[in-house]
Amino acid sequence: VERVVLSPILSRLMLSTLRETTEQECALQEKIGILKKEPNKRLAQILGIPKRQKLDERCWHGAVATLKTFDVVAMPSFKLGVLLGVKDEIFREAGDLGVDDMNADDFLPIMTYIICRAGLRHPWSTVTVLRQILGDDFVSGEAAYYLTTFEIALNHLLHLDITNFIKNT
Repeated sequence: VERVVLSPILSRLMLSTLRETTEQECALQEKIGILKKEPNKRLAQILGIPKRQKLDERCWHGAVATLKTFDVVAMPSFKLGVLLGVKDEIFREAGDLGVDDMNADDFLPIMTYIICRAGLRHPWSTVTVLRQILGDDFVSGEAAYYLTTFEIALNHLLHLDITNFIKNT
């Protein structure tokens, strides 16, 4: 049903949203472009990834690879599935380090790091479209939580003052 109903309008809605969110999307992409040049450990420090059990030294390759598929899938339910897959990878990789009690204060900076490393094309506009299409009535529970977490990470990046952290960029 989703594919039949949304396929004809999804690209037009995305184009319209890109026009409306150009300023935010450009500012976000500029910051991500600067941050992604930083070495892994430095980026982890800038974004506040906790040092406990070496969470800050992790590269999060599995989660980054999973998030990269966010641009590949078109349907909103598939994009939500990607975000849940990223969550699973983060917890799996943290578990490999012996961290089984990760909370939002640990998770959010890691998600922000992964966004920087994934190189998504239009994350701000895509989340805006997802919110327009899905609304609060259609997304609940775990999917709603991790969509909101992704949105908060994007918002954090958008408003992050990186001038004190970045050297000669």
